Amino acid sequence: MFKQIAIVEWEDAVMRDMEADDKPRTAIQTTIGFLLDENNDHVSLVNEYNEKDGSMRGVTTVPFGMIRTIKKISIRKKREKSDSKAQ
Repeated sequence: MFKQIAIVEWEDAVMRDMEADDKPRTAIQTTIGFLLDENNDHVSLVNEYNEKDGSMRGVTTVPFGMIRTIKKISIRKKREKSDSKAQ
């Protein structure tokens, strides 16, 4: 089903601690998963996929405005073993 795995580096918002008077900041996150959806607005990755029933778990959606880099890796199907002996 999935044709690519993606490694997405993105800036996540981190809440500040109001009591400690911290300034707002971001944290660089790296998310890796099967590429579920990519359009002009966002990218979505899924961490687990069940081929038998099509169920998915661990879906992460990141808006493009927060993405720093995306690296895509193509997934190839397993090669069928062939009988290499000549007849």
